[in-house]
Amino acid sequence: MGSLRKIQRDKDYIIQQFTGHKDKNGKEVYEGDIVHDRISAMVTDHRMTRYQVTYNETYAAFVLQDIGKGCWNWIRNISSHGKVIGNIFENPELLK
Repeated sequence: MGSLRKIQRDKDYIIQQFTGHKDKNGKEVYEGDIVHDRISAMVTDHRMTRYQVTYNETYAAFVLQDIGKGCWNWIRNISSHGKVIGNIFENPELLK
C-alpha cells in the first residue's frame, strides 16, 4: 500500500498517502501536498506554478492539480524540478 504520513490538526489526525515520488530535494510527496513546479499543461509555458497533489480516480493515479487554473498534469516528472512547499492541512493559505 505504501507509506502514510500522519498530521495532527487540533485534536484530530489526518492521514496522507505517499505517492511513490520525491521532489527535487528528495522529500517524499504525499497526497494533499502543495508543490511549486515548472510543469504545465502547455509545453511552452515554463512559469513556476503551484499544484496540489490529488488522486485522479479516472486514471487511478496521483496527479498535480493546478491551483490557479483547475487543469492537471502527471506527477511522474516532479523529481527533476518540483519542490514540496507545504500541504493543504498545515498551509491552507497556499491554495489561494
